Amino acid sequence: MGSLSDLRLPTKEVPVGDDQHLTVRGLSFSDLSDIWHDHAPVLEKLYTKHIVEREEMPPADQLAKSLIAEAPGVVARIIAHANDEPESVEIVEKLPGIVQISALVEIAGLTFHSEAEVKKLLETVTQGAMALSNLLGVVKDRDLPIQ
Repeated sequence: MGSLSDLRLPTKEVPVGDDQHLTVRGLSFSDLSDIWHDHAPVLEKLYTKHIVEREEMPPADQLAKSLIAEAPGVVARIIAHANDEPESVEIVEKLPGIVQISALVEIAGLTFHSEAEVKKLLETVTQGAMALSNLLGVVKDRDLPIQ
């Protein structure tokens, strides 16, 4: 039986220039939760625009292009988490665009095995966020005192 201390997570190397590379891994639920916490409004907007309004999951490359064009801060945060340096977002933002795109592609491949997994995760997160929003709306509507 393998133990967690012996586990080596799969990683990929992304070239950053002469003799330099960036090592990335797939995102964990904890990473995704942190990213969601810091970028929920923009992620909800993207989800609504590209999935809910179309009533289908767009191809992964189209979704990635939208994320890069409309939420570069989210992209930088994803890469920083996948490099185990979530505090290094400002450095990631300065990387050439092609490096960020390459890193995002590798991270997606290490995080999800299929587009169906991406869709399932987005649906689950959105349902949870809507349930929480509805719950907060009910509490707010009742004007309960907060102590």
